[in-house]
Amino acid sequence: MKIGKFILLALMLFATSLLTVKPAYAYGYYEKTIDILVVEDEEFASLWFYPKNVWYNNFFHAREYFTVCGMPMEVRGIISWDSDDNCHDLYYLLQEAIRETGYTRLMYYNGYYIDLLVVFTGQDDPNMAGFSPPDWYALIIKYTTIFQYPIMEHELGHQFNLEHCNNECFMNPSTIGLYGGLCSMHLQQAKDNYPSRFWRWVEVPIYRRGGGGGHCFLM
Repeated sequence: MKIGKFILLALMLFATSLLTVKPAYAYGYYEKTIDILVVEDEEFASLWFYPKNVWYNNFFHAREYFTVCGMPMEVRGIISWDSDDNCHDLYYLLQEAIRETGYTRLMYYNGYYIDLLVVFTGQDDPNMAGFSPPDWYALIIKYTTIFQYPIMEHELGHQFNLEHCNNECFMNPSTIGLYGGLCSMHLQQAKDNYPSRFWRWVEVPIYRRGGGGGHCFLM
């Protein structure tokens, strides 16, 4: 009888432990894709189909360049934003876009954590074609009919902490439309900076019995 009671008690304790499974985070992986949210203001959105289509084709071309080089980028959504018609300064327009969209790095949008905000504006800043402060994890590019692809890649390059150079490179502002990629120095710098800039650790729950002890996966 005593043995039977002991076995029954052991079975009850085992059943109770199965009902008190708790998640532990002892396993995970690095998410390496750069998830992008695109914002366009009403001036850019009002462009007729052909120039807007060409613009997006050039943007996806620039994104594909970094992806092929081992720094994958994916656009997770496109939203609109009503920019201040009286403002033509890209610095303040980017601040406005961030404020009005509520963007913060790793904000959750459409099932993804956004790494980078890319803003397109139809406002004309006479002093610069793009503005891309790395600390903001955001950039803005004004609509222009020339050098679309190089400007986009140039501004994306700043997000990898790349500075201007005098090489045959997209990061050379004086020859931005003449070369088809980054110089070897900047390409290596981009690859070196990519993990610290954009890799994100994702924890995968491993389940632990409530009383401590061993771990098991719940299937």
